[in-house]
Amino acid sequence: MTQNGEAYGFLYYNGATQRIIDELADARNMSNTPELLGIDLVSQVDQIDTSKDSALADIVGRAKSGNMSHVIKASMPDAGNKRVAGLLCNIMSDLGVSPLYQQGEPYCADVVYKRGNQYVFDRD
Repeated sequence: MTQNGEAYGFLYYNGATQRIIDELADARNMSNTPELLGIDLVSQVDQIDTSKDSALADIVGRAKSGNMSHVIKASMPDAGNKRVAGLLCNIMSDLGVSPLYQQGEPYCADVVYKRGNQYVFDRD
């Protein structure tokens, strides 16, 4: 059975979503992510489909209460969730030092992945 890994990155950005899209390609290149890693940017946190995953609904609620504005969903065939989360963390780190944020401007972001029946932060 083929396993498809997934992870979600939440971030706060108050500019245009198109700017994130423009910087994602550079962030992918800087972090040397595999071409098989799929990236889907969701412009509003509450646009993530949580209807079949109550654990994800809890995470989205926490992200919204933490003022996160965007979600990056990463997926990759034949990979575990933790591996995909690690790759997404690399991309998110590169976004934090990209032209999206001015020097000294705070960068708020978190990456989560599902382990068993619950989501954990990649730092766990």
